[in-house]
Amino acid sequence: MTEGKTATATGSALLGGRLGLIPVSWMDIGLSYAAGRTRVAEDEAGEVEDEPARDYRFYGADFVSRPWKPLEFRGEYARQHAGAAIDSVAPDEADWTAWYLQAAWRIAGTPAEAVVRYGRFDAAVDERSQKQWGLGVNWWLTASTVVKAGYELNDALEDGVDIGDRALLQVAHGF
Repeated sequence: MTEGKTATATGSALLGGRLGLIPVSWMDIGLSYAAGRTRVAEDEAGEVEDEPARDYRFYGADFVSRPWKPLEFRGEYARQHAGAAIDSVAPDEADWTAWYLQAAWRIAGTPAEAVVRYGRFDAAVDERSQKQWGLGVNWWLTASTVVKAGYELNDALEDGVDIGDRALLQVAHGF
């Protein structure tokens, strides 16, 4: 949700962190928070000049649970808040929230797992809000490298808006 950069649009630092907890051996829980100042950098017409800074906050929570060896559950909730700025091209405060729940089943004797996922995104601009089902297969090349193939079924929350479904292919490697 927040782009990885060395500075914010205001040139100031965005400070935050994540606290990870392991309450039992088969579950990880994380809580995240970040705060700083930001501004509108561009709109539909392009770059915006002389924008006032506004407060920015991020709140998040996530979990991973492996209650039984072939089965894994994941979930995440994230909320971003940008405060009001009276002299801005977008003067009102704005909130974005997103969450998902996912289940993965490792297929015995193979490096493959079947994945199903449901999520929702509520945007500050209603026509971008959506809910989503995802179905896929992950193929683990190593313990930290995976090839993911999936299909997303996207449904806009506002009538008359067509987001479109899509097929995805991804390679991910963790360090």
